[in-house]
Amino acid sequence: MNQDTLTPANVISIRGVNVSTLPAGIFSGLTLLDALYLSLNNKLSSLPAGVFSGLTSLLELSLFRNNLNSLPAGVFSGLSSLIWVNLEDNRLSLEDFPVGTFSDIGAGGSAFVKLYGNLFTPEEQVILKERVKRNTQGRVVISFYQVVWPGQEEQP
Repeated sequence: MNQDTLTPANVISIRGVNVSTLPAGIFSGLTLLDALYLSLNNKLSSLPAGVFSGLTSLLELSLFRNNLNSLPAGVFSGLSSLIWVNLEDNRLSLEDFPVGTFSDIGAGGSAFVKLYGNLFTPEEQVILKERVKRNTQGRVVISFYQVVWPGQEEQP
C-alpha cells in the first residue's frame, strides 16, 4: 500500500469483504495511519506476527466480528498512540492475552479495549481486567459489555 493514496483522514477500512488472510507487513510504511477497520470478515481467523508493526500513529483499531481464535505474541507492541481497540465478537479467550499484551497502548493517557462476545468465563474476565490494570497502571480499560453510545446505532 502506498501512503500517498490514503484519504485525508488516514483511514483504511477493510470491512465485510471476507478477507481470510493478511500478509505479514501489509501495513508497513503507513506510519501516518490513524484508523484501521478490519471488521466483519468472518473468514479471518488469525493474524500474522508483526501485522501492525510500524503503525506508530494508529489511534483506532477495529477487529470486531471476525473469527479470530488467537492473537500473535506482541500483536500490539509499539502501538503507543492506540487508544481504542475493538475485538468484540471473535473467538478469543484468556490464553490469547498473556501478561503485557496491552502494555504499549495508551501510553499518552488512556485506552479502551472492547471484548464483548468472546469466549471468556466470568472468572476469566476478572483475571484479565486485574492483569491489565496492574500491567498498565490502570490506563487501559477493558470492557466485556456491549457499549452503544447515545445516538449511535448498534454495529452491523
